[in-house]
Amino acid sequence: PESNYLTVVKVPQSISFASIVDHSVGDFPFPLEANATSGLPVHFSTSDPTKAVVNGSQVLIYGPGEVTLTAIQPGDARYEPAAPVSHTFTIGFGNLFSDSSPGLKLWLDANDVNGDNLRDDTYDFIHGNKVSMWADKSGNTNNPIQAVDLNMTRWVPNSLNEKPIVSFDSGQNFNIQNTVPNPQFVFIVHRQTSTGASYVLGGDLATTGPDGFFELSHASENVRIVSDTPSNVWSVNSLRVVPNGQSLWVNGEIVGADSFSQGAIPFDQVGQTFLGEIAEVLVFDEPVNSVNRKKIEGYLAHKWGLKDLFGPLHPYVSDPPSFGGPQTITFPELVDKAVGDAPFPLLAIASSGLPVSYVSSNPSVAMVVGNHVTVLGPGATTITAMQMGDSRYHPASPVSRVLHVVPPGVKDDQVITFNPIPEKVRDDPAFELNATAVSSGINHPVYNLPVSFQVDYGPATVDATGMVILDGFEGNVSITATQSGSAYVKAAPPVTQVFYVSAKQRQEIRFPSPGTGGLRLTPRGHRPLVLQGIYVTSGLPVQITSSDPDVVRVFRGNRVIPRKSGSVTLTFNSPGNDFFVPAEPETRTFTVVEPSRSVWKTFRRGDVRYNDIKERFTARLLARDPGLTLVEASKIFDEDYSDSDGDGYSNLFERALGSDSLGPDRRQDLPLQPMRADNRQRISFVRWKADTITNSTYSNAGEIFEYHVEQSDDLETWSMAGVQLERVVYLGGGMERATYVTDQPLPPGQRKFLRLRITTP
Repeated sequence: PESNYLTVVKVPQSISFASIVDHSVGDFPFPLEANATSGLPVHFSTSDPTKAVVNGSQVLIYGPGEVTLTAIQPGDARYEPAAPVSHTFTIGFGNLFSDSSPGLKLWLDANDVNGDNLRDDTYDFIHGNKVSMWADKSGNTNNPIQAVDLNMTRWVPNSLNEKPIVSFDSGQNFNIQNTVPNPQFVFIVHRQTSTGASYVLGGDLATTGPDGFFELSHASENVRIVSDTPSNVWSVNSLRVVPNGQSLWVNGEIVGADSFSQGAIPFDQVGQTFLGEIAEVLVFDEPVNSVNRKKIEGYLAHKWGLKDLFGPLHPYVSDPPSFGGPQTITFPELVDKAVGDAPFPLLAIASSGLPVSYVSSNPSVAMVVGNHVTVLGPGATTITAMQMGDSRYHPASPVSRVLHVVPPGVKDDQVITFNPIPEKVRDDPAFELNATAVSSGINHPVYNLPVSFQVDYGPATVDATGMVILDGFEGNVSITATQSGSAYVKAAPPVTQVFYVSAKQRQEIRFPSPGTGGLRLTPRGHRPLVLQGIYVTSGLPVQITSSDPDVVRVFRGNRVIPRKSGSVTLTFNSPGNDFFVPAEPETRTFTVVEPSRSVWKTFRRGDVRYNDIKERFTARLLARDPGLTLVEASKIFDEDYSDSDGDGYSNLFERALGSDSLGPDRRQDLPLQPMRADNRQRISFVRWKADTITNSTYSNAGEIFEYHVEQSDDLETWSMAGVQLERVVYLGGGMERATYVTDQPLPPGQRKFLRLRITTP
């Protein structure tokens, strides 16, 4: 017999395992995606079940830190085990918690409508995805409800950043079980589907206006702050509604502020008169300081995919805020001390804001109680600062400093210079104190020892680096600067500065983006000009000063007269009032150029009114002459013979008088016919001054204008005879006012006519 051998081998297999993005504590369970080439099921394991647990293919998040998940396929009778594939991801604290900022009274999140911390699906709702209750995540269980089927809103999945939203149609709303009686701050992510004023939270607070823009208005529109952001697009809106302190931010940018003695009345509904969609709402009944406001804005923007709407200066335009996770300790170096020195404080701070504890390696040299050190004997000891973390923050790496203690000796005096602190407002960001200590240098080298600060009283906190954070309340704040001395320098006499945190609001001077309006090149002239697009967020008038009134003179505080070619520095101020502190001054360079027809056209086209007026002009022209094309009609708009603004004067006529060819003119900028007792007819007008030698306007106007004053008996035949120049007054900017008069008085019962005609060669 012959034998044959058959070798049976298992088939190799491999695993494809999709990468895992970083997550945050509080995220919903998420699925893992892995497949084996064999088609056999893939199993998963976790490196740390205290942080993440895998149930089937779902990952449940439990704690912060780094976790590795491994995909495994052990094989079977036909397939060999696959090589395991692992992915590591980080679990952080990017989600807001109900206690992240004090005073949260109502929190509605369309990403978790029923508040069970699990991903919602259609089975969580009534037929048609109707919502009868929207869970309040603030911890107050103040759940808005709706029992009438026809008035129920709809849950719409995968709408904004692949997350669900709640949609409101006509008559659909929720009733808040317990009204929010004293709302102070509102954050809301929403958009309208139908334009109109909407009271999203009931009461009298409107978040959108009748013109289709986001706004803050209440108290029968005694307060009305209107943004330029259309209300039919998603945005992150922050509204402060306290009495005498109303403010609106859209996508992290201040829109404006107002001051009215009445705050918003209690919130009692969700969706009242609102047609649109809501993603998230947070209502606070305590002040929200600027640090927390920006963190909440950043949380909302990153969660709902709206961070690209934020300006480049917002602290969370790139990375989301953290409400926990890693922390670090900042611990200043310790100066030498002498035996017998008074106890002194340790000034380490943790980035989390949690308290720091200390330990001394040699208690016979120095003993630590709380955050104070008592010097006991000569020698050296290492003092270590520690922060052990809590349920949200990891333990910090300890930081050690060496303290040297020497025998007592002669010490120099030192003094502290502590700069005064200007008035602040509740919304001001954190700021750094400025104080220095300098020793006399009589017995030892001059020392500049670090100054420490403490808040004696008032609504603010200060850390060891001198960074002050305002609590969001009005009141006086007293901060004392101290320097406890060293082995060679006596303790400095403390210096105290008191500043006021005002209930007033900060106002800002805003300038337009590059484009139309603003501080563009401006031709010389005599007429006061409004600097378009420059405004103060408070609505108060801006006040301007010029570095050189011979080049640019300021007219009535907020307009400018470009008198001579050249550049000046304009300073913009707004001094404030009972409700607003003065704005920070702003400076800009303003350039005046020599006039000409081409400069006039360029300046005109940079006017914010240009496109709208041109559109109306071409529409009228095309209606009268359908044979014209839009291009032809648009070209006619800038021609000299056209009357662009429809006031009865051609572009040439208005340019020759230095008047406004895109809008209404001041009475004195147009020809006048003054009457006097001698009964002679007169006409007075503004013109470009002619050169005394060439009798040409070219040197002043950049082109030649010829001014003809004529009279007529019948409005048909006109003559320059019998009319003479009576008076000329120089106005500046190369322009003058000329007055012409008839030779003879007007006979009784007769009529004569005077006119000004302007031509160019």
